[in-house]
Amino acid sequence: MARVREDVWGVRLGKITKPSVFPGGDSWQDFLSRVGTTLDRLAVRFEGQTVVAVSHSAFIMASILVIFAIPRPGTGARLDPAYTSLTEWRVSGARWQLVCYNNAGYVLRPNLYSVTAACDLA
Repeated sequence: MARVREDVWGVRLGKITKPSVFPGGDSWQDFLSRVGTTLDRLAVRFEGQTVVAVSHSAFIMASILVIFAIPRPGTGARLDPAYTSLTEWRVSGARWQLVCYNNAGYVLRPNLYSVTAACDLA
């Protein structure tokens, strides 16, 4: 599976192995730029509010690269968020904090978690 994912996405945490994510689509750098712009816009537009965004794993991986300013090409390390997992960011001004990453406990053990508190209880 990991090899298939790398072939499809052409990326490995910032290492570009193909010029675009999909033929005729964005380059990885263009995608990272769009992710950064989206995060900035959400932070400004909904300042002081809670935003819930449903996304695919590439956006989650890209948000980590962008917010932590991880240089490209990266180290070759991989992030593979689980399906339906929760990742929580908090932002205050220009300071972002990764509160939790890849928490799927509420799915695996639903009696122990509520969806709204899954990251807080991890």
